[in-house]
Amino acid sequence: MTPKQALDQLERDGDGKPAGWWLSGPDAYFGERVVAAVRRGLGDTVEHRRVDGRADPMELALWLSTQSFLGDPRLLVWRDVDGRVAAGRAMQSLWPAVGPRAVLVCWNDKPSSPPTGSPLVPVDLTPLRGAAWTALVRAAAQERRLLLTPGALALVAEASLPSGHVAEAVLDRLALMHPAGHVIGETVVADHVPPTSSVGFLGLITGVLQRDVRQALSELTRQLEQGTPPLVLLVAVSRQMMALERVLAARAAGSSDADVRRVVDLRPWQWDQVRQGARHWTAPAAAAWLERAAAVDQRLKRSVGSETVWLTGLVLSTARTSALAPPR
Repeated sequence: MTPKQALDQLERDGDGKPAGWWLSGPDAYFGERVVAAVRRGLGDTVEHRRVDGRADPMELALWLSTQSFLGDPRLLVWRDVDGRVAAGRAMQSLWPAVGPRAVLVCWNDKPSSPPTGSPLVPVDLTPLRGAAWTALVRAAAQERRLLLTPGALALVAEASLPSGHVAEAVLDRLALMHPAGHVIGETVVADHVPPTSSVGFLGLITGVLQRDVRQALSELTRQLEQGTPPLVLLVAVSRQMMALERVLAARAAGSSDADVRRVVDLRPWQWDQVRQGARHWTAPAAAAWLERAAAVDQRLKRSVGSETVWLTGLVLSTARTSALAPPR
């Protein structure tokens, strides 16, 4: 069963809800949503208990079964159930204890199946990827009445993958800062995503690819001031420059953009960045920049000199008139 199917079943009124659930996978976002839906279904006075690891099934069965008819409902969430415990005979003592007013949720991060004979309904919590993840982000944006351009939607999905909590946090910020119906583009989204995501470096990467030294220096200073590790910044920009160099080399060899894109594995927003940056660079200039970046990488890893000075010099070398040699 998918998380959506489980949530739809939990939201439906009436009987027929499972006595328990077996969640399998590391997607904490949907896992916690299933747990929250189970809890809502049991009412405001539910007794909620969480256990980890090799808990004693007999003790847990006792806790679930001692709830009286007039007492508060009980919800037991058991994380990381040991495989030997789940397959053991003692686990069978839990099944008679679960029911409409005493619900058991077992949750393993690794792929697993519920024990034979259990009443637990399996739910696959494998993190979403690709189009399925983008569709989830799009639906969450529509719920908030946000109008995102296709590029902006791709940025939110990229920056938050694979955490639904991060996606909702980014969308909530956008909804708070911009009125409903206002069209939101990539530049606005880049200011609201986590600073350590590759999308969070959009301003810096764009400045370097378009050889806009003023923008690149401003974004570099902002990232360093908020504590982004210098090596992370260097890697994020260098990856896009490496893609740019491959695109320029392929074009020089006579390849079309369609052929280049099949070879260069880039997401849509990254491809747009590189394609626009290709207007500002030649293949030799991009290769020379990457040579300088490799030298800066060695200095940063060996803690030679000032990290800020090395990165600032690298950004300055993007100027069209730059004739700087690689650092020695």
